[in-house]
Amino acid sequence: LGNVNAELEIISGLKFKTVLGFDQSLSARKMASSRDLRVNNVFEIGRAYFNDVETNNSLWENYFTYDKELKNTTLNFLLGYSYQSFETATKNSTASGFRTADLDLMINNSASATTSLVQNTSSIKDELQSYFGRANVSFKNKYLLTGTLRIDGSSKFGDNNKYGIFPSFAGKWKIIEEDFMQEGAFSDLALRIGYGVTGNQAIPHNVYQRRDRYGNWNINGVGTGIEGGGLNAVAFENRDLKWETTKSWNIGVDFGLIGNRLSGSVEVYQKNTKDLLFQIFSPQPAPNQFGWQNLNTNIENKGVELALNRLAVEKNDFSWDINFNVAYNHNLVKDL
Repeated sequence: LGNVNAELEIISGLKFKTVLGFDQSLSARKMASSRDLRVNNVFEIGRAYFNDVETNNSLWENYFTYDKELKNTTLNFLLGYSYQSFETATKNSTASGFRTADLDLMINNSASATTSLVQNTSSIKDELQSYFGRANVSFKNKYLLTGTLRIDGSSKFGDNNKYGIFPSFAGKWKIIEEDFMQEGAFSDLALRIGYGVTGNQAIPHNVYQRRDRYGNWNINGVGTGIEGGGLNAVAFENRDLKWETTKSWNIGVDFGLIGNRLSGSVEVYQKNTKDLLFQIFSPQPAPNQFGWQNLNTNIENKGVELALNRLAVEKNDFSWDINFNVAYNHNLVKDL
């Protein structure tokens, strides 16, 4: 729905900023099948289904920034903390034995049904807590260095592995700014390198511990009775479940010729993903068919990318750019 923020300059170059954000989404789905529809378990009965979903996401972020200009060096530092929560609530209902075939009445006047019930409800909350820092250094506007560190804690994992540490580093050398490049064909030339670790927590709510849940209630085929509602396991104990991590590095060259009318980049990269979060079949017999685990694997992606841009025409009221991209990627599952 929106956010508010406030910023305070503590001393020259040192600032503190806080941001509070909130987002809400409400959705309702209604579906009805007329009693006149000649389909099994619908004809002369009629059925309707109602599904309501509410999501509430909030963000609270706080960080300090410090900027400093020295003779030949520009410094920028950031240190912060953030908290995010993701809440989802659902409600499913159904009705049958309708005394009318009017779909509008069936949906908007459910009392026209002789049998109705709430099938199930749910309410879950996931949380993400992060500590982060970043340092940027620029020397003579030729040599640029950036280092970051994130420590993320997710409620989707148990106490053993709740937090993950994710560093990254990047550097750039603006070769075009060197004295020996002042005369030549290049209008831009830079070399850049990067390395980083990222984490993935894209799994359902609380699948690291044993949980049981009552299944949905349903109206039976003839529309006069209720069935279901049994207690079943929906997650197995796995306190060792942890962050999936991807380590990546890249080396690239950016260049420009003829006053940047021809420009482009060449980049070589490699990514290795470990502890892949994966839903696997549970050994049967088991109350739940699936379970989540970290696979002891190493998925490697590496390749090279080339991008070219040609400024063919540039006028006050018209410009024409020609872009060309080509990439090669090799994917290999090294361990499984």
